Amino acid sequence: MPIFGSKEKVKKIEEAAIGTIIGESSKVIGNLEGKDGLRIDGVVEGEIKIESLVVIGKKGVVRGNITSTNLSVLGKVEGDINCTEKVELLSSAHIKGNISAARVELQDGAVLKGKVDIKSDEISES
Repeated sequence: MPIFGSKEKVKKIEEAAIGTIIGESSKVIGNLEGKDGLRIDGVVEGEIKIESLVVIGKKGVVRGNITSTNLSVLGKVEGDINCTEKVELLSSAHIKGNISAARVELQDGAVLKGKVDIKSDEISES
């Protein structure tokens, strides 16, 4: 049974302010850096460092580490994820790697093979 509001969430992600789109028929080999939002519907093999939202579309594949402010995944990621704010793994997401973020949302159906580290200023390691 779908989670209430999941269709609205996908639509909201698809309409997010994105400065760069890597289309379904595109493959990028190399590192990507930038400040504007990034949407990936194709394949990226390399490290991604974006100072904004990154969206991995349903057909998108990333083979490399991702560092961003926020990340929404509908496709596949093979690499570690480090976000300063939030990571959303929607029902079609497949992740093979560790996640470190202040907040992590995992929808029913999403697959995660790795560890999750919730960053918090309130918890100090002793």
